[in-house]
Amino acid sequence: MLRIKASLIHLLISACVVGLVLFLMLYVWYPDGFFKLLGGGDLIYIIAGVDVCLGPLLTLAVFNPAKKSLKFDLAVIALLQISALLYGAHVMFQSRPVFNVLEENLFKVTLASDFKDDVELRKASQHKWKSLSWKGPELVAAVAPTDPKIKEEMVFAAGSGADWNVFPKLFVEYDSQRQIALKNAKALDVLKAISPDNRATVERFEQKHPGKAYVYLPIVSGYVVMAAVLNAENADFIEILDVETP
Repeated sequence: MLRIKASLIHLLISACVVGLVLFLMLYVWYPDGFFKLLGGGDLIYIIAGVDVCLGPLLTLAVFNPAKKSLKFDLAVIALLQISALLYGAHVMFQSRPVFNVLEENLFKVTLASDFKDDVELRKASQHKWKSLSWKGPELVAAVAPTDPKIKEEMVFAAGSGADWNVFPKLFVEYDSQRQIALKNAKALDVLKAISPDNRATVERFEQKHPGKAYVYLPIVSGYVVMAAVLNAENADFIEILDVETP
């Protein structure tokens, strides 16, 4: 009974700590569907498996008040859990989305890890974009450069696979491009017509957000494409839908 009690206490503490980390990930670092877009689920399973399940099970296996090495055994288990949790949280923080960039007819997500140094950040068109957000991605737009030197630089960058979303010097306020977003956006009915799963997902969204009209643009991260839902009147960014997107 003492083993079971100790294991349950360990489980409760582990669940509370992991729950706090999950809250940071889902509601601070990766809000509004960015977590799923960026594939954070796999790492969460690892964190939950090690910290919520494996730790208490090890406690159940080793807990014996008569053991002289009990404190050492529990300390090793706690160290393993803390190490796994810190590693997972560090990876998620370093890969967090920092900019959600409108590029005319789609959104591209920029990760903190896309900036290996602060060279490009120092060239940002506005001071507030010279640092990386830790409270979710900043909604901005990127526009084609007019400076011939920067145009040439972008051509070379495109050849190496880099796009406008990793060059803050091209960023402008999203407000200045809202009409461009609406001009290129499509009705949600386009998504519904693709598949029954799409229709079900879109209809669930519409039930949660009744009384307004919505449109969408593709949102891209790596090879993953989902749908960014916008308010059809003002292009406010609402959320990301995990649907097949043309």
